[in-house]
Amino acid sequence: MISITDGQIYLQPDLFFSGIRPAMNAGVSVSRVGGAAQIKGMKGVAGGLRLDLAAFRELEAFAQLGTDLDPATQAQLDRGYRMVELLKQNQFSPMPVAEQVVMIYAGTKGHLDSVPINDVAQWEADFLEFIRDQKSEILTGITESGDIGDDLEQQLLGAIDEFNRLQDGIEAAEEASDGADEAPAEEAAVESSDDSGADADDSADADDGANADDGANADDGADADDSADADDSADADDGADADDGADDAAADDDESNAEESNDE
Repeated sequence: MISITDGQIYLQPDLFFSGIRPAMNAGVSVSRVGGAAQIKGMKGVAGGLRLDLAAFRELEAFAQLGTDLDPATQAQLDRGYRMVELLKQNQFSPMPVAEQVVMIYAGTKGHLDSVPINDVAQWEADFLEFIRDQKSEILTGITESGDIGDDLEQQLLGAIDEFNRLQDGIEAAEEASDGADEAPAEEAAVESSDDSGADADDSADADDGANADDGANADDGADADDSADADDSADADDGADADDGADDAAADDDESNAEESNDE
């Protein structure tokens, strides 16, 4: 706790370690000066912010019990989460009061309700860059007058709408680009699959051809073996016939010699 002349600031370690910095408990911290130290524009946009944050903390604790919440309570809780993200501040990063007014206005009026909680910090950085570069007259008007009149409020609303349209266009272009990048990749995958199938078919055809050649070679070999066997059989028959002829001739000679001997 930090005691000051006109009140006290209560800091919570659990808020600090959860990334909420400055880790101030808005429900317990008090100031006797209050809005007297604020410019008119800040009082106009942040008059009920302290009470809203205190109510958010109570709702957050209640929601942790797992109780079902009605749509209005859930919407209040969701906006509270976004406001907490919006109020986070980096060390050594002071923000001009006009920029504070602009961002608190955007948060309390619900212009961040459609932004994902994790993207709130990025939305804030991009929007501040946009408004500094292209709508600097709004910041100048708040700084000079200290207030957001009707004219400045309309300009601010127009700037928020224009920025959101630009963001939507950028996201659509990125999605289209991602889709275009994915299409060639899918086509390449299909072509690769087709090539693999063609290679497999060619390999199968080659195997079939090789098998056919092997079969033909085997048939040729079998035919050659059969031819050789036939030749061998013919040779054997011829040899047998020759042997039989020789035996017959020898028998005839013996008979002839025997007859001559008998005559003598």
